[in-house]
Amino acid sequence: MTHAEGEQLRRGLAALGIPSGSWTIAKLLEFGYLLLEANRITNLTGAKTIEAVIGEHILDSLAPLQHISMKDPVVDVGSGGGFPGIPAAVVYPNKRFILIEPRAKRAAFLEHTVKRLDLPNVTVLKSSAQGSGVRLLAGASGTVLMRAVAAPQKSLQIGLPLLASNGTLLLFEGRAAAPTAQDRMTARKHSATIKVHAIRVPGLDAIRHVWVVKKDHGAPSRGPTS
Repeated sequence: MTHAEGEQLRRGLAALGIPSGSWTIAKLLEFGYLLLEANRITNLTGAKTIEAVIGEHILDSLAPLQHISMKDPVVDVGSGGGFPGIPAAVVYPNKRFILIEPRAKRAAFLEHTVKRLDLPNVTVLKSSAQGSGVRLLAGASGTVLMRAVAAPQKSLQIGLPLLASNGTLLLFEGRAAAPTAQDRMTARKHSATIKVHAIRVPGLDAIRHVWVVKKDHGAPSRGPTS
């Protein structure tokens, strides 16, 4: 770790109002280097430098979380290279995270990373979004995170059935700002509403959009929508 890398991360976390103690900085940077090392063999990210990983992935993963109050368990669907689940688990060590990833090599990377970073609050589940392991989470997830998993409508169809009453689905939608009428209809079928927030990621000259999909308190669980 160089001083510049640590400062980039520390400034970014401070801008997001996230405490940036030495443990947090060290764990996030170690994760970044593990990602770059594994990326030589397994295609996990297009980022080639630790600076890019910090800005385009770590801070990009954490910035939207300021718009919700996460409830256990926090389920990261399609975690891939560990975004947003791993950075979130480092920053919120008292929350319980479940990272869902169907691809064997990526799931193995996640398992390795969780072990190396010593994150007892993280479980990796190798499963598709419709797999039997995921179905056990239906109606029982306090928070569902989905970043670059599928088109918005498909993400809603996958994520909403997982939510418990009063749970929140957070969709990282990048430049996709406005939900369609069909998107809102899908949310209503699950007694949920969609709010869109525009956010800036520290150090990036770009606007990101996050959809906060909130399930009503007392709303019953529903099966997958089509």
